[in-house]
Amino acid sequence: RVLRCGYVYHRNPIPTSTMTPYIQGIFEHALSAGYGFTWRQWELDASYMFLFSPTFSVGDNALVGSDFDNATHQAFIHAIGFNAIRRF
Repeated sequence: RVLRCGYVYHRNPIPTSTMTPYIQGIFEHALSAGYGFTWRQWELDASYMFLFSPTFSVGDNALVGSDFDNATHQAFIHAIGFNAIRRF
């Protein structure tokens, strides 16, 4: 039986002045947890991951056009995984 957990910080390389909802690189934090065990000839694992970003506020966007002026951006993801391995 194995219990896993973790945290990762990813520095956001995108300047706030060019932030748009089309750029997916704003996730700065990731938390994860998992549990695995062996049952008969099977290795079974379950995992959960939560990625999130702080709230970004953009005044005058530096991109051409004013589509994203005075915008606020925030994103998060919940991910669940299950895995089963049988070795021969």
